[in-house]
Amino acid sequence: MQSALQNSYKLLKHKNRLTIGYFGGSITCGGSAKHIIEKGRKVPEKQGTIADSYVNRTSAWIKKLFPNAEIETVNAGVSDTHTQLGLYRLEGTLMNTNGHNMPDLVFIEFTSNDWVYGEHTVQIIKAELESLIINIRKINPFADIVIIATNTLEMQNCPKKLAHKEIADYYSLPFIDVGAALQNAKETDPESAHTESGEKGTLKYTVDDLHPSALGYAVYLEEIKKVLSPHLDGENCGHGIIDHTKSAPTPLSKELYIPRIIDVDDITAPADAEIAQKPLCVQLHGTLLDDIYHYHVVKNCIVLKQNETITAEFAGGVLGILVAMQSKTDVGILYRIDGGEWLEFSINDSQLGFQRYPHTQAFFLKAGLSKGKHTVTLKSVAEKPLIFGAFLAQ
Repeated sequence: MQSALQNSYKLLKHKNRLTIGYFGGSITCGGSAKHIIEKGRKVPEKQGTIADSYVNRTSAWIKKLFPNAEIETVNAGVSDTHTQLGLYRLEGTLMNTNGHNMPDLVFIEFTSNDWVYGEHTVQIIKAELESLIINIRKINPFADIVIIATNTLEMQNCPKKLAHKEIADYYSLPFIDVGAALQNAKETDPESAHTESGEKGTLKYTVDDLHPSALGYAVYLEEIKKVLSPHLDGENCGHGIIDHTKSAPTPLSKELYIPRIIDVDDITAPADAEIAQKPLCVQLHGTLLDDIYHYHVVKNCIVLKQNETITAEFAGGVLGILVAMQSKTDVGILYRIDGGEWLEFSINDSQLGFQRYPHTQAFFLKAGLSKGKHTVTLKSVAEKPLIFGAFLAQ
């Protein structure tokens, strides 16, 4: 009998080592773990630490199970990012040996962010997650993978969350719905705080009804332990190390995504356009809040003024953009593909207003394009310049 974590168990038991990689958004970053919530408010004088995040708690639990093993933790969580951008940064921020061993066990946590970005349909989410799993194992065929699902109450039965579960089940990966466990804790705790609207269970286990407090991350860990404990029991593990690429099922998606970055070097811009020698980066916190790392997604960018246009050719069925968001600054663009009608994409207070803070972000523009080559033209229409890094094609 094979276990979903058979390779991890064998490394822990017989090699006394394991490198665990965590790949996801802000919940994986773990910054909210420092908050202690009492009576519906943060208590500044009572501070937790990032050691209370699910990343560090999970690694510590596995270390407790295998005290002789050296557990290496690689936290590749980047706040406000989804599976699409994850595909583009997978090798650069996680599946590498830059200062650590190649991850043997990978936790993927993108459910919440996959629900809110543009044309992130159920079909696209399935294709992207499947592509991510295949790309992880293309780099390390022996990597075990676990899918973590987070959610708020209204997302409990969200079809997009179920898309993650469908892919996990198809590839026989553990699927841990920590979000459901957290919601259950909030609903059944008689001392759980109430919001001003009277809704139960908002501020004790979470800081904003999604990001866990220190107590909420403790609930996460218990659910993780419940699901993974049988897989780390030697009685449930077969013999030998498994090459997952040799036992992988036929992909469900008709077209798996190959990330293609069309950066400044391959974009036609106005002759007087400002090419800023400034990389667009994503920020990682590692396993400590003061461990800040920056990964360069692209090396420079175009400062696109109002009514200026850029053009590029790409191949793929999905198109997105990589931009540098600025504090409280609107983004407004028009774009058209293959000379078609002009379409609009905006970021303001009513549309993705929570994105208006300084960071690098990827957004969908169009999905469902035919196979083959396409041409995209983009025009900035916002008053302030758009810091444009790349087109993202899949």
